[in-house]
Amino acid sequence: MNDEVIIRIKSAHGMNRLTVSRNLTLAELKGKIQEATNLNASTQRLKLGSPATPALTVPDSRKIRELREFVDGVELFVEGEMVRAHASASPEKKIKAEPVTISGKPAKESALNGTFGKAEQTRCNHAPGGKCLNCMKPEEKKEETPKGERTWLCQHGPNGKCIHCASDQTVADAKHVSFDQFLLEKRGKCKEHPPDARCNNCLPPSMISYKMNLNCKNHAPFPAAMCNKCMPPSVIVKRQEYRHVDYAEFTNQAEIANFVQNWLAGGKILQRMGFLYGYYAEDPNYKNGVRAIIEAIYEPPQKSEVSSVELLPDPFQNQVDVLAQHLGFERIGWIFTTLDQDTVLSSHDLRQAARFQEEHISVHPSGYKVSKFITVTIRTRKDDTGDVVPDVYMLSDQGQALERDNILEDSDKRKMVKIRTPREGEILPTVIAQGKSSTYVEPEFFIVNVAHGAPKNNNYATIKHSDFPVENRKDPQRPSDVKTYLTKFSRQPSHVKYADFHLLLYIARIMDIHTACYLAECVRDETPVSEDFEAVIKSLQ
Repeated sequence: MNDEVIIRIKSAHGMNRLTVSRNLTLAELKGKIQEATNLNASTQRLKLGSPATPALTVPDSRKIRELREFVDGVELFVEGEMVRAHASASPEKKIKAEPVTISGKPAKESALNGTFGKAEQTRCNHAPGGKCLNCMKPEEKKEETPKGERTWLCQHGPNGKCIHCASDQTVADAKHVSFDQFLLEKRGKCKEHPPDARCNNCLPPSMISYKMNLNCKNHAPFPAAMCNKCMPPSVIVKRQEYRHVDYAEFTNQAEIANFVQNWLAGGKILQRMGFLYGYYAEDPNYKNGVRAIIEAIYEPPQKSEVSSVELLPDPFQNQVDVLAQHLGFERIGWIFTTLDQDTVLSSHDLRQAARFQEEHISVHPSGYKVSKFITVTIRTRKDDTGDVVPDVYMLSDQGQALERDNILEDSDKRKMVKIRTPREGEILPTVIAQGKSSTYVEPEFFIVNVAHGAPKNNNYATIKHSDFPVENRKDPQRPSDVKTYLTKFSRQPSHVKYADFHLLLYIARIMDIHTACYLAECVRDETPVSEDFEAVIKSLQ
């Protein structure tokens, strides 16, 4: 038996993979998990495979080799409390923060408790010789050219500003602050109190709920009785100060170009959508910012129309997510084309974005539930229909909550979000916009702008190619496409040759997910593909 075992760790904060000795005790394993996830070892509850399964109850003194459930590749879901530093008694001293992770990626600078804490080790998904935003030195994270000299990357008009042409002061004065910076600034208003005490400035925003409380214990169940405590709160529509993603980086520009060119080739008559895969990292240009790194697009089965896209059932979606995990990716957003030039997001698109965000929730170390799922639109400029530009947005927490709690409905006005009319015997919250009760609200109140751009090169990208035919398009993929593709890149190292997301998806579809995941791990770790697997792939030709 191999003396080591691979354990896949899942938690509410992301994914990690550990290779540990079978001679470790459970207590020692929990210590390793704490190093990787920052979840306190003394509070950890280990569950096999799913959060719905009961937690393990075996003593911490038992060794891994004694537990038959711990086979190679076992998946553990871990629950527990984050390690937190204690506040200093002196108000002049800043509080040191323990390193935390953002969706499985290490954030070396955490604003949760004040000053920045350095992670003891990086947990990147690439090979030892590789680099990414999570493991580069601070001075390396700065762009190769100063701000103001990267205007060739700009996507706006002559009076606009973006991260490529703006000064450091302009970035500092961005319309939205990062969520961690928002919490840090709130905490800076704290008056001196004991380390274990909490005040309104210490706490994250209250979780928004616009549902009526049907379990109020102060009276008989509704509708027999009701009180102020069980009535849904009024909705005071307001713009959000913070954002959960500050910058979207189109690392794989060829992938985006392929998506756009396919739309243009059809005369822009039929709209397309896709799911974005990549990962999150800290952003060096914004205080305690979060950057979404976009590496690949998966286009699910869909029915394209002139003004919309209808998603069709997709039994392959789970395998796409599994393959992405083996590349070190997760689903981080969606992208769609549109002919709409007079609204940022239509009421229909806004509601769809809110639903996607609600489906992709994670728990911030503060305990606040957040979504970092971004929306990317592809459209032509209003003043130049030959110029195609991307824009990136998110929905505010309030807009997301209104859709989640069934307060919105289909609107007969494309430029306005409609508040649902209550059914008989139902009580909905009063919606107040611009100081008055409203049944229609402008979508702009709920839209959060996300800066975006592309790197000068893609040396740090995991996906190197976007040449294999894309799935679920008009022209189907064929086995002969594999031969054409491999012939084109035959002289490249195997881990570079197979670094095409759509090729890996095709292999998963016509062979099996395990073969595709093995190739994905070779791509991720920059290790050679075995000759046996190479022979199997060539047999497809």
